[in-house]
Amino acid sequence: MKELQIIFDSIQEIEQFVRVATRYPGEIQVIEGQRILDGKAILGLLSLGTNQPLTLSCDGNIDGFSDFLSQISDYLVS
Repeated sequence: MKELQIIFDSIQEIEQFVRVATRYPGEIQVIEGQRILDGKAILGLLSLGTNQPLTLSCDGNIDGFSDFLSQISDYLVS
């Protein structure tokens, strides 16, 4: 599993992230403290709110991982 830091600045960014994530065949989790949420479930992600760093955990060994990363690059924290 690969872990990356992400942040969403708006609800629209969460919606776009979920659209991209649902097309990725691997498992995606978004972690905030002790909460581990399905990264493909919009209601869970909306409950986290915006403007806070989150941990993205996903299977980086699946074909299309680099494409997935390029599509979510706006949300990655450098």
